[in-house]
This record gives sequence, structure tokens and C-alpha cells, in this order.
Amino acid sequence: MPPRRALSGHDSAVWLAYVRDAKIAPLAGAAADWMTQTPEPPPPAKPETRQATTRASKAGSVRAHEVAIGLPPGGLDRATWSRLKNGRMPVQRRVDLHGQTVQEAFDTFVRAVLHGVDAGERCIEVITGRGMNSGGAIRHEFPHWVNNGLVRRHILAASHPSPTNAG
Repeated sequence: MPPRRALSGHDSAVWLAYVRDAKIAPLAGAAADWMTQTPEPPPPAKPETRQATTRASKAGSVRAHEVAIGLPPGGLDRATWSRLKNGRMPVQRRVDLHGQTVQEAFDTFVRAVLHGVDAGERCIEVITGRGMNSGGAIRHEFPHWVNNGLVRRHILAASHPSPTNAG
């Protein structure tokens, strides 16, 4: 049997308070000096010093609670992430944003995500297109959209299209 470890000051104080409140008496002939001890006050709570985990991306660092396009998220196993980023994940809803203004595309995207959640869909493919003159305004705004408060809690991961699909 391993040796008994001594109680910390806080644990000892909690135990003494319990024994006194429950009116527990020691066994006959047992030393009761521990019952006359005054409990030490619990140590002051230490402030939380943990910092948010960050991942480096090509665009800089990303806070852990944000979805970073193309980076594996926590909570998703390696095989599922591989299927998602390589285009082998079964798509349950496809949203094509070609020909829409940025605002129309954003509204369509939000509706599609919320309808997908209601329908229990796990994978939604969003087609942004490459853009004609502006270099893809929708494509440029998309990382901001997946981190928008309206839909962020419903999105676990986002990936660039597979190499065989450029849009």
C-alpha cells in the first residue's frame, strides 16, 4: 500500500470544517489533537495565466477559436481532415455564389449554413469563383464570413478547394 500523503493546507481546512459541522467524534483512545487545530485559510486564487493557443498561418497568427481556412482544427481527426481538404468528404449542400454581389453572397452563405444546420448536414461546399476584375472579392471576404458571429459556432473547419477544383 502506498504511503499516505499529507493533506494540503486548503484540504485540511475543508476536512476540519466538515468534521466540525458533522459533529464527528474520534474513536475512543485515538488522538484528537487534529480536531483542535485552527484551519488555515485557503490560498488566494491565482489569476488565469494561460494564453490562447495560436497557430501560425501564411497570413499571420490565428486565434485558436477562429476557423483558419486550410488549417486543421482541433476536434477533427486526421482522416476526416484529409478527406475534407482533398475533396473526398461527401458534400450534402452546394452553394454557388457566382454572379452575386458581396452582400448577396454573404446573405446566401449565412442562409445556407443555417438551413444546413437545421437539416443536420455536416459538409457544405461553397463555390466562390475566382472573380473577374477584382481578383475575387467574395473569395477574399470568405475567411471573414466563416468567423462571423452569425455562423461561427456551426463551422468546425474550412478548406481551400482540392487541386482539381480551382473555384
